[in-house]
Amino acid sequence: MTHLTEQWKEDKLCVLLVIGWLLTVVASFFGSYLLPIELPGVGTWYAFRALLPITLILYVLCALKRRVFFWKDSTPIEKWCYIFIASMLVCCVVSVPRAIDLTFSARRMMNLALDLVFFFLGLRLCRNNKIRKLTIYTCAVMIAFIMLLGLCEVFFGGIVENQKINLSFFVLFRNFYSPVVFSGNTNDYNATIIMMLAVIMLDFLPHKGQKINKGKLCYVVLTFSIGYFLAVAGEARLCIIGFAVLLAALFLYAIIIERKFRWVPILLLCFVLITQTVTRWHYIYPQGQTFFQELSENGKTDKSFFHIFKDPDKISLKDEFIKVDNTTGQEVVNGATSAGARTKLLVHAWHCFWDSKTLGVGLGNSEILARDNEVIENAKYWNIHCFLARIIADGGLFALVPLCAIAFLMLRAALQGIVEAMEKKRRGVCGYSLGLLASIIIYPIVSTASSDAQDIFPMWLYLAILTLHCACAHSCLQSERKSI
Repeated sequence: MTHLTEQWKEDKLCVLLVIGWLLTVVASFFGSYLLPIELPGVGTWYAFRALLPITLILYVLCALKRRVFFWKDSTPIEKWCYIFIASMLVCCVVSVPRAIDLTFSARRMMNLALDLVFFFLGLRLCRNNKIRKLTIYTCAVMIAFIMLLGLCEVFFGGIVENQKINLSFFVLFRNFYSPVVFSGNTNDYNATIIMMLAVIMLDFLPHKGQKINKGKLCYVVLTFSIGYFLAVAGEARLCIIGFAVLLAALFLYAIIIERKFRWVPILLLCFVLITQTVTRWHYIYPQGQTFFQELSENGKTDKSFFHIFKDPDKISLKDEFIKVDNTTGQEVVNGATSAGARTKLLVHAWHCFWDSKTLGVGLGNSEILARDNEVIENAKYWNIHCFLARIIADGGLFALVPLCAIAFLMLRAALQGIVEAMEKKRRGVCGYSLGLLASIIIYPIVSTASSDAQDIFPMWLYLAILTLHCACAHSCLQSERKSI
């Protein structure tokens, strides 16, 4: 508090910028549920949309006052992010005359412009170590808050929307509810949690000789355990896979860095097993009872012990993607299942990209074409269900080129960190680099869980902080090489 008072006396504008930024970060987790106002001809305006332009103006004033130009002090990966932002803003402009449904495309463009501004501010402001720490702590508090609300929704029904959504799973012989909180659906809710936990993990776990903070370590273990339960409760399958990737990184981290961390993977594994058991008890118990009854009566059974743990209502992986056409008898993509429908939409996105000679069909048009061409029978839904595929189908090479460059630089930073840390036997750096790699890998998986991840506001903050982690990791490696 004393430091903040001193800063206020020295530079009031800078302090206002930090306060505005932190309020914007908090508002991003509430989405359209915090102070919504209906404006004629504009739609719903809410706290995040009001705070974001104010924070941008404060940043511009601070940058002008200090004569800071964002391009000069940026690393290559940050510069590619700025190129991506500029490219997408240009796409917004040139897509207007190409729009098939102008109202829909205009909404997509306005939302994307706001998301990119948030991304840009995250990249610039979180370069400052103190602001990044404040941002991470703010996110940690907000994640704990929405997870607590999510637990309440699982056991008592909807809080925000005041609606109870029945689930297809049972916990302790009773039907519970899917958590959505401020996200509108369970996939967006769980994607928000896992993406933010990934960057919180990178900051909270000790590396490079740092001391162990037991409070932060307990936070990571507790939130990951509860987060996994919420993903299972919401049947967010892709988010569960994302959690599995991060949990694997945590296991390896605990094994590599120090012996005193060995309790971390054991405790997490216990939470995972408990979650898997209680959410599947409704079929494990009766199948187990039948199995052992047959075994005691006949001395043998034609079913294996592992049959007890198989869900009898779950269709095979092949049936998720393929079905036999009743007319032709040929195998076709099964558009009636989630996996099959997503596959058809991804194929449609590829055709949009390729048929437009790799220039893209224009922002919003890939979805409208999916609707008009009934890619999914009767056009029941037409969101591409993969943000990366949709933005490439809409923006073409203007989106693909910077995205590929960013992905390459991110992966290079993480992999080089692992290789060099193993060569020099630096356990802390190796564990951190594994966490960084896992945090990168989960993005294409978790962002695909949502019908369109573009408007998950915390996602852009996650991308900004992850980019800065990769930039810092690469810069540290370069500095070490020069000093040798």
